[in-house]
Amino acid sequence: MSQKPIKSRKSKAKKAILGKKKSLKGVDIHFVLTDTNKERVEWMSKLLEMQRNSVFVDSTIITSDFKKFSIDRNMFAAISPYFMALYSNSLYTENQSREVFCRTSRIKDTNIEAVIRAANRLQITGALEYCYGYWTKSLDTKNCIRIYQMSRMYYAIGVIDKSKEFILYNFMAVVNQCPDFYSLSKDELSDILSDDRLNVSREELTYSAINSWISANH
Repeated sequence: MSQKPIKSRKSKAKKAILGKKKSLKGVDIHFVLTDTNKERVEWMSKLLEMQRNSVFVDSTIITSDFKKFSIDRNMFAAISPYFMALYSNSLYTENQSREVFCRTSRIKDTNIEAVIRAANRLQITGALEYCYGYWTKSLDTKNCIRIYQMSRMYYAIGVIDKSKEFILYNFMAVVNQCPDFYSLSKDELSDILSDDRLNVSREELTYSAINSWISANH
């Protein structure tokens, strides 16, 4: 049954709670071609095919199990400001060895945070957007707080908004089912409790949630 929001408790609830460059080795990365434009997809497919056949390759990526893959620097520079800066650096020479440790796998709950860290480090916007979309679609009462916290860390505005909205509309279910509720910082919890969209049927439930959080953090 849908619970109606209580608006009279905001200031009380907020007052109550207020009273109280890394290695990429072993990181899973999966680049997914999602562009729906047919010509662009075909163009990218041709580039990928040339890469597989070692046509116009001029650099090497070494995976965590030490397999080597030849790549086209132009392609990587086009999708990543990180590689653009690397290959444009005046200190870079043709004989200089550059290694990026990674391996390919499908994005899933167990590896998505590592993928986002790597994509953020390499500044691969497309991979980040795909991961953020995955987060948004996979929100539930058990993972929403972790997603909310991680999206704040990476300043993923769309995911922040969606995950916070999910928490607000399913607040008591989140409190009862999500262990990460107790990992919320004081500021994060205060921000949630002071939002007019907070959906609880009785003010007592809000205070109960606050007391549980306080007990777990002291």
